[in-house]
Amino acid sequence: MRNSVMSSLERTWERVLERVAERVTSEDLTQLIRPLRPVALTPTELRLEAPNKLSLLCVTDNYLGTLRDAISSVAGPRQVLIDLPVRDQGELFPDSARRRPDRRLRAVHATLNPKYTFANFVVGASNQFAHAASKAVATQPGDHYNPLFIYGGVGLGKTHLVNAIGHQILERQTLVRIAYLSSDAFMNDLIASLRRDRMSDFKERFRRVDVLILDDVQLLAGRERTQEEFFHTFNTLYDHRRQIVLTSGAYASLTRRQISIDFAREILQMVLKPAQPTVSFDDITRAVCDHFSLRPADLRSKRRSRNVALPRQVAMYLCRRLLSASFPHIGELFERDHSTVIHATTVTERRIKEDAAFQATVERLERTIRGQ
Repeated sequence: MRNSVMSSLERTWERVLERVAERVTSEDLTQLIRPLRPVALTPTELRLEAPNKLSLLCVTDNYLGTLRDAISSVAGPRQVLIDLPVRDQGELFPDSARRRPDRRLRAVHATLNPKYTFANFVVGASNQFAHAASKAVATQPGDHYNPLFIYGGVGLGKTHLVNAIGHQILERQTLVRIAYLSSDAFMNDLIASLRRDRMSDFKERFRRVDVLILDDVQLLAGRERTQEEFFHTFNTLYDHRRQIVLTSGAYASLTRRQISIDFAREILQMVLKPAQPTVSFDDITRAVCDHFSLRPADLRSKRRSRNVALPRQVAMYLCRRLLSASFPHIGELFERDHSTVIHATTVTERRIKEDAAFQATVERLERTIRGQ
């Protein structure tokens, strides 16, 4: 029975590959798509395994929509879930480990209230800005209004809006990892992890999400250990441009000032700066070349010596960060393929975490490019 199921799955996958071949280059089909291994086909999803992290990142960033369209044309509408295989675990984790990504995604869906969407949110004069900001976040998480902080009294729609944000993000990006919970739930999870000596699991769970939505953040007041852990989680997510959404039903106890239009205007005048000039590819290459004493042509050359390769990787990373450009587009700018750009950004991000001096150099370059 199992052999017949697998052969049916493989036949379906071959038909999917035929559809994909109509939309991608033969090189990408051979190097990126064919190495994927079909694992399961259910009425709602096609599950695939990627051979390595680089393949997983490249396919999810560039070809997830193509795969989704292909499976839909072959077997009807389905989500496409891609993960890495579980290796060298024998029978210690028989089926649970292989299903872990699936359970994680379903748990995300389960926390969101299906009744709270943008479609049934009533927009009025008092909440139209909060609604517009929430829509912007849901459309481009991590790019606009990050973090997004929504303040309001009880029953005014804060929870409705943040649930709607989560639903719309999941509609647009099926593989996104969202953590939605209340501050009390965050604290209880922290306490349980401390008691069980499982803090590494706690940190992994919350610091690897793509979107963190924390309801009633005012409840963290007075809970120093929880505040400390949230502080580190917040910084990790913010540094990696992951979207953070917070709601609160209380204003700051330090100043005892009620939040009003005048107070908001006063704060905005303190934090808003004149519009910064648009950053361009030339701005990035010029700054990198000036710092490393190179010419722009060196970055596009075939030279692989360290004094050229490192600045090239930094420039690719900064293009990804400051231009929000796709891997293929950055590859075209540097006359490289997108897999080279993915490798460059991954290596640079890892070195930033491990080397404080290198991190300071990259941050200084970014400030120079931004004109700060």
